[in-house]
Amino acid sequence: MSAVLNNWVIFQPLDDPERQMFIQAKPGAKFKYRKRKYNVDAVVDVPYGSVFELTKRGVQLVDMAARASVDDIRRNGELAAAAAHKAGETSSDNRHLVDDNTAQKLNQSDVQAMKDSGATAGEIVSSLVANSSTFQNKTEYSQAKYIKKKQKQYAPTFRVVPCCASTIVDTMHFKDSRRVCGLRSDGAAQVLARGNVRAGGKVLVVDSAMGLIVGSAAERMMGNGTIINLILGQHPTISMVPKFNLPSDVEASIVHFPFVSTTMLAEAMQRPKNHTEDLSYESWQPSKHIASITQTHALLTPFGADSFVCVLGEKYQALSVLQAVLPLMSSGASFAIFCPFVEPLKAAALYVRKHDIAVDVSLTQLWVREFQVLPGRTRPTMNMDDGAGYLLSGTLTCSAEVKANSEEACKIEVEATAKRDGPSEPTDEPAAKRAKKMENHE
Repeated sequence: MSAVLNNWVIFQPLDDPERQMFIQAKPGAKFKYRKRKYNVDAVVDVPYGSVFELTKRGVQLVDMAARASVDDIRRNGELAAAAAHKAGETSSDNRHLVDDNTAQKLNQSDVQAMKDSGATAGEIVSSLVANSSTFQNKTEYSQAKYIKKKQKQYAPTFRVVPCCASTIVDTMHFKDSRRVCGLRSDGAAQVLARGNVRAGGKVLVVDSAMGLIVGSAAERMMGNGTIINLILGQHPTISMVPKFNLPSDVEASIVHFPFVSTTMLAEAMQRPKNHTEDLSYESWQPSKHIASITQTHALLTPFGADSFVCVLGEKYQALSVLQAVLPLMSSGASFAIFCPFVEPLKAAALYVRKHDIAVDVSLTQLWVREFQVLPGRTRPTMNMDDGAGYLLSGTLTCSAEVKANSEEACKIEVEATAKRDGPSEPTDEPAAKRAKKMENHE
């Protein structure tokens, strides 16, 4: 599989994951890296997984044999240190190393001359290692760290990765997790799974993560169903949806509707079919990108939405959002609300359990521990997040309006029965004793 023309791809650095970037495989397009612009013509129609190197001449496909020769230097150093340790000699350590910038025989002008002569990054790193007087005296870990640092400086290499839900979410998390509410790929997967987002469904979405959940749901459904994006502002914030490279018919299945109009939409859904009152606000449409109440009502009829997924930031309350969308959902619908903080979800979970609106209600913390996997140095990553947010999920037994009406009807029926039969005489006798008295009376 190769990068299709005009599709978005991810340039993933091999040694610097925080510098991942989105690039459109479009002839003539350019991207910026370390204050320098590069042309992306070499990336068009190349297989995914290809590795490129940023050189003075531009973006060039990496010869993996030359890349392996740099790794062979580290491997040879580790083998030499292991042989010396087996022979009983003193193993290498860093106790006698002095960082006074005199260990490297090559200076900056020499390195620049090698670059101008057309030397590859592998040749430059090999020369730096060969001209370092302290490289062989370092430990195996220090040698690997030294080569990795030089590769990052002189041989910035990138791998072409396809854009999908998991790679896009992880890329945005590495770039700036605050813009996507701390959402990670494992969190997005659980939101879609617990929200029962599937083909052929009607999904309500509230997305504060730049459209990551909207795009992920559209990628999963692939046009088989309807996605109603309840926008929290004046305009849809779905800047990440084009990065999913969705077909035009799949993007057409995404409908945008203002969240502030959910009350009017709920009123329109609760009216009988023979309702003939002419309400002008039902045809109100602020722009061609936002659906009207009539259009959204037609999509949700006759039973309402069967899924609700939500990613909320710190500006919004989960309880208020849940109460607003409950009248739009059908009985048996699944919901999943993600939030980087647990307090808003606690209030929503308490409300759902108190009013018996849903079953299988769970509030969990999404937690993932990253590990460094290296020979003899497998351990948890030193710099990691303690958590990846919280998730509230459940399955609705009935909508809030239906439950409220049924509770009111039961209350009226109980009051009418009590009024008709009169007040009952209180008694403290056991049930068995009362039954025996009734038998003797008969």
